[in-house]
Amino acid sequence: MENKTLFTIYNEKEVEISISEIFDHNKFNRLRAVTYSIDSSFCNSYLKQFKKTELIVGIQDDKVQQRTLSENEIALRSVIETSKLLNSNFSSTLLESFSRTLQEKVCESQFSVLVPVAKTIHTKLYLMDNEETGETRIVIGSANLSNQAFSNNSNQFELIEIRDNSELFDSYSRYFDEKLRFHLHLWKLKELNFQIFLVFMRIFRIE
Repeated sequence: MENKTLFTIYNEKEVEISISEIFDHNKFNRLRAVTYSIDSSFCNSYLKQFKKTELIVGIQDDKVQQRTLSENEIALRSVIETSKLLNSNFSSTLLESFSRTLQEKVCESQFSVLVPVAKTIHTKLYLMDNEETGETRIVIGSANLSNQAFSNNSNQFELIEIRDNSELFDSYSRYFDEKLRFHLHLWKLKELNFQIFLVFMRIFRIE
């Protein structure tokens, strides 16, 4: 335990739990998340199976969000910029780094990204629920949505607390829906034509 860099409390007990167990898409079908910064590979690995996701990325400096792009991703960026379908470097870079599954969910408005326009949001809060079963989960602490933050072998220490079916869920939901939304710009690709999206996929050479 001494070498572990992620300290986790689950329902008032110290535990070791995997990332896939924390973000359990089999138990929960909706995710509302607030993270200061984002690792797209984390989203591709753990968030793509949720039926509905709303993701708030709290940092305003889009340079922090830049990722090294492959040749195919650079080609996709060129198509995006030429078509002028997106209105920010942050948006295009994030879309390029998403898996095909997540890109499709963005196009179908099943995966939304919200960014602050006036104030930085430093909160790290992850709310999961299942509309059919009524099950809820709160994850709160210091960890951003990144493989490094949720790793047990990192160069930084993190702490999270997980609460299932807590009375606090409604309070945190109001914080997300009412408090934070006032400072946000919703990035959705409603105007993204699916035929153009298929062109993006051909650039990636994805079957």
